Amino acid sequence: AMASFQMAGNILFAITGTHILADISLAQGRLREAVRTYEQSLQLAAEQGDLVLRGAADLYTRLSELQCEQGDLEAAKQHLLRSEALGKKGALPRWRYRWCVAQARIKAAQGELDTTLNLLDEAVEARVLTSVPGSPGRLRFGHALIRQTLYDQLTTPRRVQLHRRAGGVLETLYLQNPEPHLSELARHRERATGERPSFRRLA
Repeated sequence: AMASFQMAGNILFAITGTHILADISLAQGRLREAVRTYEQSLQLAAEQGDLVLRGAADLYTRLSELQCEQGDLEAAKQHLLRSEALGKKGALPRWRYRWCVAQARIKAAQGELDTTLNLLDEAVEARVLTSVPGSPGRLRFGHALIRQTLYDQLTTPRRVQLHRRAGGVLETLYLQNPEPHLSELARHRERATGERPSFRRLA
């Protein structure tokens, strides 16, 4: 399958499809075949020269996990280092979460419990918040249930304070063109004051 992807000239599809092929091998109990699939895909990525392909960092991370399962901790650590070197530029959206989990598995195998727990905490944090595509600098919760659970834990005065602050920031941000955002502005003002303002008043 990897050769077919390469012949079709779709390198990025080959790299992202690697996870599916490897997972099939793992489901069938063929760990070594899964490792070879990742190694072939990484070789394909290396043949592209200095071009950093999106998803390559994830391949190194997943290969590290498999090599940790095989007991080859040195190889697992080296692949995680390569993954980290590529960073977000060569990663898919959930890369940091998987990287922390892979690193935690290595530290656990080495008996470093405190470091393992810290890495798992970081993995949780990485999955709670994700970047908003097309909006640099903005974050969102990875799942609506996480957002609602955290919101429900806030006291009423704290909620009012946060909605008031959020509304003020958004009014400044949308000052030049508020019309597309009137509903969002009204929601924050209503929750900060208990009154639902009219769109005319907001405008």
